[in-house]
Amino acid sequence: DQTRYPEWESMRMAVYAGQIDRMDQGVGRVVNQLRLLNLLDDTVIMICSDNGGSAEFLAEEMVPEGADRYRNTAPDGQPVLLGNIPNLAPGGPGTFMSYDLPWANASNSPFRRSKSWVHEGGISTPLVVHWPSGIHEPGIRTAPVHLIDVLPSLAELADAAVMTDRHGLGLQPVEGQSFVPSFTDGAWRRAEPLWFEHEGNRALREESWKLVSRHEGRWELYNVEDDRTETADLASAEPERVDRMAAAWEATADRVGVKPALGNVWNGIANWHAQMATRRKATYAK
Repeated sequence: DQTRYPEWESMRMAVYAGQIDRMDQGVGRVVNQLRLLNLLDDTVIMICSDNGGSAEFLAEEMVPEGADRYRNTAPDGQPVLLGNIPNLAPGGPGTFMSYDLPWANASNSPFRRSKSWVHEGGISTPLVVHWPSGIHEPGIRTAPVHLIDVLPSLAELADAAVMTDRHGLGLQPVEGQSFVPSFTDGAWRRAEPLWFEHEGNRALREESWKLVSRHEGRWELYNVEDDRTETADLASAEPERVDRMAAAWEATADRVGVKPALGNVWNGIANWHAQMATRRKATYAK
């Protein structure tokens, strides 16, 4: 009722759903082949989705990091039209569209925000681990983990050490920790907080507490065990916790080398996104 192009909007999500279906079928073929080879029970399979539905409009991206970085010709040499064009059917080899802010909101519901943000809509994703020989009591684990934890986990499973140097050159220390103990211990919890920064958006997850801010915004505090959708900001009620967790975030930022000089860049991008949200409404809404 609120869009000028309802059939086109629906087709964008239909194409996206079709892409997910094809991926699922591909995973299924791999699993079936492992079963045929009698390897499935002894193979550790980990799969997760990307980090939040994408609200990119393919117009707000800044050159050269934006839409111009995508190839403008299809494999057959035909031109590819970049951008969300209502009179062009999405999905063909001559198109490159996004499903945009409204569908990102639907995909991420009930969580807040989308990809690029570090509120739950931008970072929360399921992780499925399948290993019948090693996981004897399947179930849901509620302890949060991160992609940085995958390498240490695989190293433990392979009884291998994580490399600290290559050809005599020191490597950046691995930040994650193995979550293999959670395979047999449903009460397992990570020893260190989870730290996030993306385009200036910041967060720290410590047990059930999450400190988070939009770029250039103040810190917000949520108990995500009780408030999974980040609706009750407890920052004013827990100032000491905010200060302690903020100091921990800053200490990690210093250690891993987050560059404060990028602040003006991220501020510009955040403002540009806000302008494009207004442009979306003017272009597509009734």
